[in-house]
Amino acid sequence: MKATWAAVLVTLLAWQPVRVPAQIAQKELTVVNPTSKATLWATVFYPADAGVDKQYPAVVMVPGGLGFGSRSARSPEPHAIARAGFVVAYFDPDGRGRSEGQEDYNGKIQQDGLHALLKRIASLPQVKKGNIGVVSRSYGLALVAGALGRYPDDPPVKYFIDVEGPSDRFYITAFDSPWALRIFDGHTSKEAEWWAEREAVRSIRNARCAYLRIQYERDHVHKENKQHALYMINAATHTRFGGKGHCPWTRINGPENEPNRTYTMENPPRWLPPVSGRRRAEQTLRWIREMAALDVKSG
Repeated sequence: MKATWAAVLVTLLAWQPVRVPAQIAQKELTVVNPTSKATLWATVFYPADAGVDKQYPAVVMVPGGLGFGSRSARSPEPHAIARAGFVVAYFDPDGRGRSEGQEDYNGKIQQDGLHALLKRIASLPQVKKGNIGVVSRSYGLALVAGALGRYPDDPPVKYFIDVEGPSDRFYITAFDSPWALRIFDGHTSKEAEWWAEREAVRSIRNARCAYLRIQYERDHVHKENKQHALYMINAATHTRFGGKGHCPWTRINGPENEPNRTYTMENPPRWLPPVSGRRRAEQTLRWIREMAALDVKSG
């Protein structure tokens, strides 16, 4: 009889809604851009046990193009990163998604919004203050490099992962391709002054964090043309290693390439082979883990 009732109980429980303690928590933040005065939408995902007594490294995710975080935050990505032991943040720059303000095409105004978000993330009780990173995709590079170059130590950012970002106005506009000019409101590569604050190859020289450039064999925009990746790694690498920048540690792609090196197209690094979208997501998480664990000073 006991065995029978046990079996019935198991069957009943299987049909009942069971409350499982949430492993991942989410909190929306309000960030004010000090330059535009616009209120920006932001959110963080983090392990539910995070707090003053149990802090986790943080990473801010910046999408490509003129994208915004409130869209990316609905994907599986934030949950996967938070479950790996991170506080992961998303935000909408001025004039995008759920934020106030006007579009600035990743210029100084929106860079100041990202800077304000980084300061807010550094103040959260769940965050390890000395372990904050940023990941950008494609043209998100201009937004991040601008913020890190203009505010290199406020707050200190440990690392920056740049996934196939365009280095300058020529690569940003795909050499004045019609589709790119439509995106950027007709601003051509001839407008050097307008583009100056949006050219990551300039601003990355002033960054003080570790810099990892990710570049596949076939670029997502420029196909076989990967020169812009070399422009970026050479600009970020510290002058004591032959580069033009101040980053204490740099590398392009994985351990198949040595850190703190500069390159030419005649002597290029090893590129990453093409992979599926799911594999790219797995690789991104692996890079975040590696960079969060990196001893930057020994790099």
